Amino acid sequence: MFQIAEASRDAFTAGRDLHLTFGSPGILPQHASNLRVRPIFIQYLNPEVLACYGIGRAEPSVLPRALHATRLAVLATEGHLILPASYLFEVPCMPRFLSNVSALIEARVLRYSSHLSDLNEYVQHKASEYRADSINPYTGRFAKGSLARIAWQPRYAADTASDIAREWDSALTQGLLTPLLTSITAREPSRALQSERSLREVPNRLAGQAFIGRFVRDSLPFRINPHERTKIDHFLSRAYLCSYLSDLDANLLSEFSFGQLTCGVERTTEEFAGRVLSAHLIDLTLKWLRIYEYIHKVASWPELLLLRDTPEFALVMTKAFGASSELRIAAVRANQRRRQERATTFQDVLASVEGVATELARF
Repeated sequence: MFQIAEASRDAFTAGRDLHLTFGSPGILPQHASNLRVRPIFIQYLNPEVLACYGIGRAEPSVLPRALHATRLAVLATEGHLILPASYLFEVPCMPRFLSNVSALIEARVLRYSSHLSDLNEYVQHKASEYRADSINPYTGRFAKGSLARIAWQPRYAADTASDIAREWDSALTQGLLTPLLTSITAREPSRALQSERSLREVPNRLAGQAFIGRFVRDSLPFRINPHERTKIDHFLSRAYLCSYLSDLDANLLSEFSFGQLTCGVERTTEEFAGRVLSAHLIDLTLKWLRIYEYIHKVASWPELLLLRDTPEFALVMTKAFGASSELRIAAVRANQRRRQERATTFQDVLASVEGVATELARF
């Protein structure tokens, strides 16, 4: 397996304590050691988030993209991956997704989260939230036995809708929704006060329905234009993501080839900026190490779990999110030494990571 000089281990330990800067502009982690300690929240299957980037929940591309992203998510954390319980009912490709990642479920690496531990109670609660939908995803029967295999991660907040409701009024007063309020009230100055009152009353108008874009629009006594609709949808998804990241102390991936998928979370506060990790940088690192094809097309989930837990890979990932110039130089040197185009076996993967980690220890 790995046989590497102790100096490399010392470099790994020292590297973990450095204050590093992400490769993405404007994204600053609090500590390098936090990058892979937190769990990863899976937002790349969320129908509302995907819709903000023009991706329909039933598009055939959703599943392969999600599986690609999940491989990166496994490598981006030393902990677990979390998806909200709502995905189990609202995401069309979820049965096939869960079947593909069954090894992660068995290893308790993939977990679902909700504020209720009993799925029957959760379904009853959600059925009321979606009562206005013509096809309520929570009114049919569900295979409780199969879902019981997935480990539960408790949420400590009451529910996401409550968190979003608290943000709504302040965002209208002096925040992300202030331009929306100005736009709507300016259209009919004679009804400006009524329009503003209607906007501020949205949490009450919903009367317990899910705090999502289509229900918000239906609750308003006036029409909104496409630009205003986009403002509302992005705000709601951003508030949703912030609620989960804060409550679960989690990170999320961004900068996918098919979209950012953050709805601007990284621009809210410095704290949330440090919770956003670049999927592009991880993929780029895999290419530099010449293990990209193996990781995405060949590697089993157990192999990925084994790889991510090695200190050598942890060192490489710390550099990927920080001193990427050092990583590029180390990859060039290691590749010249090994003279292998790309990994074809898992042993090749381990050898490539070891070679780059050894070079990094020389800096």
